[in-house]
Amino acid sequence: ILGDSPSYKLYNTLNENGNKSAPNNYCISRLQRFKTNYPQCTELCEKYAKNLENLSVIIQNVDNDIERCRYLNLWIYSEIRKKFPRYVDKIYELPFMRIYFSEFHLIQKSLNKQCIFTYNKKISSDLWNKFKHIHDFFKNIQYIKSKIADDENNCSKYSEYLKYIKEIYTTYESECCNNVNGNCPPNLNFNDWCGMESEISEIKCNETETPAVSESDDLAEST
Repeated sequence: ILGDSPSYKLYNTLNENGNKSAPNNYCISRLQRFKTNYPQCTELCEKYAKNLENLSVIIQNVDNDIERCRYLNLWIYSEIRKKFPRYVDKIYELPFMRIYFSEFHLIQKSLNKQCIFTYNKKISSDLWNKFKHIHDFFKNIQYIKSKIADDENNCSKYSEYLKYIKEIYTTYESECCNNVNGNCPPNLNFNDWCGMESEISEIKCNETETPAVSESDDLAEST
């Protein structure tokens, strides 16, 4: 559904830029011992370092440093979720996650960058996923409206997607809007979409058929 949206083009750019990454001593020195059981952990660390180093160049059409940092954090947690699916419900049990936190901090300091890796064990992988879907909805709302307007056949699948977004907005609202002690990512302005539930309801479809229920990731991403 959002596979060709502006946000997903940015996520793809982060993946493509990361693929050009050079060996990173911070990543190699601390993660080498995990390479046998978790062969992708060093590569992902190097991708993160490369993306952080070039963040303002990679994401040129975003003029807000906090928004760039949001993309980087959402991207890295999404990649962890994809690459280590056995740990999708317990990502903080991955033995290298704490090292990611410390090494990403060292990399950030060495590059003199302001964007930090948000590490909070109370924010589960599922919650990060919901935050990503809320972020991507509001960042692509005009894209979604245009897709529905351009082809009425899109209406049925977008109807299910909008229903899903409305459901997870309740979770987002309870964590980032109505609770000072909620599990909302700090320093990333994730409360930007508080009080905006009406924008979800304002998108209307003349639905002609009901599609089969899809998984949340498929509904939101179609990638």
